Amino acid sequence: TNDVGHITKGISILTRKAAQVIAPFEGQVVFAGPFRGYGLLLIIEHSEGYHTLLAGMAQVDCQVGQRLTAGEPVGVMGQDDAKPKLYVELRRSGQPVNPLPWLMAQKSKASG
Repeated sequence: TNDVGHITKGISILTRKAAQVIAPFEGQVVFAGPFRGYGLLLIIEHSEGYHTLLAGMAQVDCQVGQRLTAGEPVGVMGQDDAKPKLYVELRRSGQPVNPLPWLMAQKSKASG
């Protein structure tokens, strides 16, 4: 569960204060705004039924319908939290998928 008692299906990544958040994969924004206990939530739709959910940002810098490329800035983490956490969830056809292998593959493509 997360800090507000929700059962989570993703991972939380510690970030720096005011860190820039980037789109992990290319896709289209299908939701951007406040959502229940998540605060600001960004949902990006990708091909083959995949969606990425990103939460914990203080600011979202994209709009519903916007096309994103992998690595494009999408938001900024807060400056007030002692340890800001970005929540990342990957889903395929509505079912949670472990995002770590996908994120590691993207990291190696970007750095290599």
